[in-house]
Amino acid sequence: GGEQNFSALNGFRRSQTELLRQLDAADTPATIQQKIQEASGIPLTDGEARSMQRQLADEWPTAYRRMASHRAVLGQLLANHTDIGWVGDAHTSDHVELAAFGPGSAAVKAFSQNTDLHGLMQQCLT
Repeated sequence: GGEQNFSALNGFRRSQTELLRQLDAADTPATIQQKIQEASGIPLTDGEARSMQRQLADEWPTAYRRMASHRAVLGQLLANHTDIGWVGDAHTSDHVELAAFGPGSAAVKAFSQNTDLHGLMQQCLT
């Protein structure tokens, strides 16, 4: 389930950015599996490692260019194990569902725009 998969984040020891610096188009699927497991604690399947290898070699077909980036493909593979969809480096201003309690929580609406969260958190902490 999602809660169990979310706890997989406790095994992460490096950021995606640092991990991507270590991956190379010449890496074999076994090497990719080893590097990703060392960085995240997540054991990729052979098929997932081959997908990452194809992407690193610029052989990853997709109609949406943002989904063809190294970061997007790595994010999709990690999402299989964490239930967190890191699929790109862009965010939307979509509404997000929130819950809060304690001092300042009255300022938190049930739904807020994603882009408003930083200011809202600052407001609640002051």
